[in-house]
Amino acid sequence: MRPRYALPLVLAIAALAGCGKPLPTVVVDDWWNEDFAKEACRSLQVDRDTCEQAQVREVRVFVLELTTQFAALAECSGVHVARFSGPLSVPRATTDAMEGAHWSLSINFITGTRKQRWQMTGPSHSKGVSQGDGEPPAIARTVCAIVKGKGASIAS
Repeated sequence: MRPRYALPLVLAIAALAGCGKPLPTVVVDDWWNEDFAKEACRSLQVDRDTCEQAQVREVRVFVLELTTQFAALAECSGVHVARFSGPLSVPRATTDAMEGAHWSLSINFITGTRKQRWQMTGPSHSKGVSQGDGEPPAIARTVCAIVKGKGASIAS
């Protein structure tokens, strides 16, 4: 092969390699997570605003640990993670993620415990619902395995 054709050929192959399936995308539903955490304050005989602020701080720390695990774990390489904080302030990256096929991950946060119950719906609910309990590293590993199709295909 002549050298002048080598570079265009390499560029064409590289471009085609990037034309595959889009990255699996997980949208962490912070709007749900925070509302669920606040619900615990309704039944307590405490100052509701103070309680809700504390709950929101705690769930945000948990989700920060979770997203850190998504970024750190080799098993999550190739998975795109976005966060949805509610309809009033949606960053462009989150809007883009939600316009395409994505998985929606939410946490049923209970204060004072490291293990949290989570659930995730698949793209357009076509992949059903997954759920479990775990700490941030275990949740991230399980979610990444599911969205990358590393486990069984479940027919319902």
